[in-house]
Amino acid sequence: MEAPVLAVRELEAGSAIGYGGRRLERAKRAATLGLGYADGLPERFTQTCQAYVADRALDFLGSDSMTLSTLDISTLPPGRLRRGQAVEIVGPYQDVNAVGHALGINPNRVLSSFGARAARRYHPAAPQGDGGAEWISG
Repeated sequence: MEAPVLAVRELEAGSAIGYGGRRLERAKRAATLGLGYADGLPERFTQTCQAYVADRALDFLGSDSMTLSTLDISTLPPGRLRRGQAVEIVGPYQDVNAVGHALGINPNRVLSSFGARAARRYHPAAPQGDGGAEWISG
């Protein structure tokens, strides 16, 4: 599962993020992702899991919303992540079993939670016998 980057912004200390307006203690660089709970992002995902750019684990800022979530990309070099690129939500660096364990739910519930807004592409010769499904956010 991948999520598209919709915007990258520099946020000042004190900026409010997400529902409830949690304030940042210090300035951060953030990426707004086009993925939220309407897409099937499991509850508490942004508080317990990370997203990946290549092999770099990145924390979320605030909570997810219906169609968006915010990622802290301050540890990436400036310009490394841009609008239109994708970040990994579930994949080689954080597989469905790890996500299920972190959330305390069955991994099958993680997979089945991604709804119709998540585009699916099927590959006939997929590695590791996963049936060839590749999900990306729509």
